Amino acid sequence: MFQRDWLTPERRKKLTTIWLAEEVGSTDTAVAEVTALVGKAFDSPKPTGLLRRVVATYPADARVLDPFAGSGTTGHAVALLNAADGGTRTCLSINAGEPVRPGSAAAEAGYATVADVTRARLRAVDATLGGGFAEGLTPR
Repeated sequence: MFQRDWLTPERRKKLTTIWLAEEVGSTDTAVAEVTALVGKAFDSPKPTGLLRRVVATYPADARVLDPFAGSGTTGHAVALLNAADGGTRTCLSINAGEPVRPGSAAAEAGYATVADVTRARLRAVDATLGGGFAEGLTPR
């Protein structure tokens, strides 16, 4: 990927802010992470390495809000960072009770909603890394 200077069309420079899959993971590594915790439930989650890279730019006591938690990658990444550096970050993971797609890997694994997958992953992360999983009210 390159950056183009539109005032001087022939001038291009290589971007230095690209995070390669070797550094932050890929969809394949993310699927393997989720599968290891809760079975095959998502086809294209984000890799925890990517979210760890982002969250590492926050203070070690940050409160992270994830309003579209999906597979729970952000909460997982926060737990991994805290385990690695002794941080006290917290993550509030929110997901609507949207149903999983019929015939999807999540449906075949027995999950009714995306939030069910989020909860299962974050419970498994807590069982592995600790950090404290607490479940709040869920909409009816």
